[in-house]
Amino acid sequence: MRGLTRAGVALAAIVLAALVWGERPRAWAALDPNALNRQGAEATARGDHAKAVECFRQARALEPDQTVLRYNLFHALNNYSIEAAGKGEVAEAIRACSEALSLVPDDVRVASNLAIFFHNRATKLIGERRYEEAREALAHAHSVVTEFRLDNLAPTLRESLARSYLIEGRERFERNEVSQALDLYGRCIQINPDEALAYLDRSRIFYEQDFFQDAISDLELAAQILGQTPQITALLSRIKVEAKQKGQDLAEQDAYFRIEATGGSPHQEQPLKRALKELRLAVARNLTVNPKSPILVSIKWNEAASGPEQWMATPGNRFESDTIPLGASGVEIGSEEFRLLLEFHYLGALALNLGGASAPYWFAAGLAQYRLDGTRRLSPAESEELLAAGENFLLFDISDLSLEKVPRIEDGKLLSLAYLECKALVEHLVKSIGMNGLRQLMRALSEGVPFDHALRDVANLTVLDIQREWRASLGLTTN
Repeated sequence: MRGLTRAGVALAAIVLAALVWGERPRAWAALDPNALNRQGAEATARGDHAKAVECFRQARALEPDQTVLRYNLFHALNNYSIEAAGKGEVAEAIRACSEALSLVPDDVRVASNLAIFFHNRATKLIGERRYEEAREALAHAHSVVTEFRLDNLAPTLRESLARSYLIEGRERFERNEVSQALDLYGRCIQINPDEALAYLDRSRIFYEQDFFQDAISDLELAAQILGQTPQITALLSRIKVEAKQKGQDLAEQDAYFRIEATGGSPHQEQPLKRALKELRLAVARNLTVNPKSPILVSIKWNEAASGPEQWMATPGNRFESDTIPLGASGVEIGSEEFRLLLEFHYLGALALNLGGASAPYWFAAGLAQYRLDGTRRLSPAESEELLAAGENFLLFDISDLSLEKVPRIEDGKLLSLAYLECKALVEHLVKSIGMNGLRQLMRALSEGVPFDHALRDVANLTVLDIQREWRASLGLTTN
């Protein structure tokens, strides 16, 4: 006689219990893999996927070597994952994916199905003009792609996310909300630099605002993607004629930036130029200024990128008016990390570029940390650090936050404190004069007005007033 399987032994035990204690026969199903398999199939047929998972899981626990039970549980988990996603239970959907892939590691359909579900939902929401919900669904899809390394789906998600900003930008433009439309087109291009429609739409806004050089630049970028069509050629000619009639000089991108790159691929130069242009336009929209003289972007693709916090804790580093030295190894040009890194260095250099020798280093260093995306306020931890430093008489005098002194601080912690104080001073300055006041200050610098005079003209303040008011806001006594 052949030996009993584990399930057979368990079934014999339940039979014996039934004979001795009078258990009902239906209790046998609890340890009968065939019965549990049938129950799982019935649950699947009626759409109860959670029950199906439970039944197939129990059946497989009794007969772990049965291939049919393994695949039945795999498919049940696939169905359950989509069901959980439809209910908004994203973590549970991903957990079900993970369990399914532990059963059949080579079959990524369950994860692909989940990512596609979220993507399809996002597409539907975009069509309904529910953009924030659509982007949330795309974020869920991205989580699945990242978790299960579905790299082949990443480009599709990126294109759809960019398209959501493009379509919302068009809607805003139709409502004459031009500033919002420009921001949305900029986000679209940041995510997908090959979205030609965003360049074309934005060039129209620039043209209508008489920003002829920016309109031409966007049309040229669209032509690089679509080819030099007769329509684009005609638009370029018309804008150049109109710019000449209105006395506008058309500066090329080289009027603002020069690029010196080592250790990288020639294919990286064009995306880098696009990134620089997008950054310049974003800053120009916020602060209404461009560099007075070309800034050399000296980028080393084979040198490790140094994030702002690390950079500000490293003695010897300094902002320059005419050069941005940048390591970029391991950082993708189109990533948020690269954008913020470039913005940090560009804003610091821009303040010095516009103000020359009159621009205080604390202003340049603080502006570099003053994010244009809205995340510009000091954190509670940073405020507490500054307060503690003030109570222990460790704060720097504003005159010591200079180009000659700050980069020479050898203690990394003191150096970080100095830069944090710069950030706090600029934040307080903007609170005092507002964004419009900051724009006026930057424009005055670009026109050659010394910083102290510009500050007095714009806000009737001196540098010492800024320091005194900021320290008083911390609750520190001032002289």
